[in-house]
Amino acid sequence: MPKGKPQFLYGNKTLTATYAAADALYDKYFGQPHARAIVRVIGPQAVPLLVNEVLKNAKLKLGSLLVPYLNEIRSGLPDKISLPMQEYGAEGVYGVFYGKLRSLVDYGPIVTHVFRHLSEWGNLMVLLKLLDTAFAESNAVRLLQAASFLGVRPPPLRKAGQARQPLDVPVATPLDKAFLNLSATMQFSETVQGRNLLGSYLQNTRLIAQHYVPPKENYSLFKFAMTQIQEMVLAAAAEGHWRAESGKVDSDIVAIETTNELYRIWSALMFVFCVDVKDNIRLSASSLELFGDGFAWTGAALIHFLNQRTRFEVFDFTLHALKTNEVVPITNEAMRPFFIRYFLYLPYLPSLN
Repeated sequence: MPKGKPQFLYGNKTLTATYAAADALYDKYFGQPHARAIVRVIGPQAVPLLVNEVLKNAKLKLGSLLVPYLNEIRSGLPDKISLPMQEYGAEGVYGVFYGKLRSLVDYGPIVTHVFRHLSEWGNLMVLLKLLDTAFAESNAVRLLQAASFLGVRPPPLRKAGQARQPLDVPVATPLDKAFLNLSATMQFSETVQGRNLLGSYLQNTRLIAQHYVPPKENYSLFKFAMTQIQEMVLAAAAEGHWRAESGKVDSDIVAIETTNELYRIWSALMFVFCVDVKDNIRLSASSLELFGDGFAWTGAALIHFLNQRTRFEVFDFTLHALKTNEVVPITNEAMRPFFIRYFLYLPYLPSLN
């Protein structure tokens, strides 16, 4: 295929260079437009199959990669990690956590393997959410296009406290009635082929009507998918992973400094995620720039499904460092550029979790 001249792409070479610079911002972008394109290409009927394959991949990655990595990281953490007093200041609190988690910071594959796989697992949930939205939009558009042929009318306005009424779909659609009337007017036709043709049209019309009739209830593919993922996480937890009773604890009521629960593992991972380790320096990019929001989606899902959100918000290392910085801010001018970069990501990640 001959290569087109660049001056004809946007009119001239100057406009082409200008638009190319703008398009470069979206080179690695994947969002809702791509999910809509996937639904249009494979069709709405194939979306549930795609969701099922994504769930299979999520289950495989959880069992073969995430569980071993998280358990290995837990075995490398100190048994006791306490939250330092805010009187230490932002530098002191950071130094305490950095010293406690030094083995995790120096762990070679922490960025290239651990963070990458955790981010990929979270991106699967993001993909499911995008597909669910695109699937719902496709169904709504199809219903609007076929409503006049199906005779679908919107339900009357609801009063306060009144239950939602389903769409009224008549048994005999206007399209069905039109072919019945046409068939009745031609029933005395001497052309056998014409009568058979009308009969096949009538049968196909009824099949099409059944295909476009909306469901009585609104089903969410994302809700179904998250229910399946919750069962995966709870099954992993039932095997003895990420529970307080699976290891040492410092209290029978609420474990504060010593626990094997997942929120403590994730708190350590999120602290290191905000720190520039060797691979971040080598790649000249932070972990957030490399992996985006998928990492936070994984943590939010795991902590929520294990019902550890409250303890995470109370005992999280990054939140404690962020709150300390608000009370006793940075005073070391020589370390200020480093801490500014570190504290820049702290408000963002907890907001996602």
